[in-house]
Amino acid sequence: LVRGPGVFGEVQVYWNITPAVVSEFEAISGTVIMRDRQSVATIILKALDDKLPEERREYQLTLTSTTSGLEISPIAKHAKIIMAASDNPYGLFSFIHQQIRVTEEEGMV
Repeated sequence: LVRGPGVFGEVQVYWNITPAVVSEFEAISGTVIMRDRQSVATIILKALDDKLPEERREYQLTLTSTTSGLEISPIAKHAKIIMAASDNPYGLFSFIHQQIRVTEEEGMV
């Protein structure tokens, strides 16, 4: 998250993730506090681990509001979050038997 050109005063920026799937992330909304003269901040998103097969999904991180008197850029208020497929969503393939024995009759192949 970047702030500028002015960097005076402590400010708060509010954000959320849509669609709001609480089982995917530790937090789906929050607040970033930027101190006086701070121009860069990081929003840390923590994905929750589970054992459910899931296909790749896309989410949107949106800057929703700020401390009174500030503005959010209308062209840069969204970021795309891509959650990779996990836990074998298309199946895990294996053999039932790891060794197969066959016999061959004479004259037949």
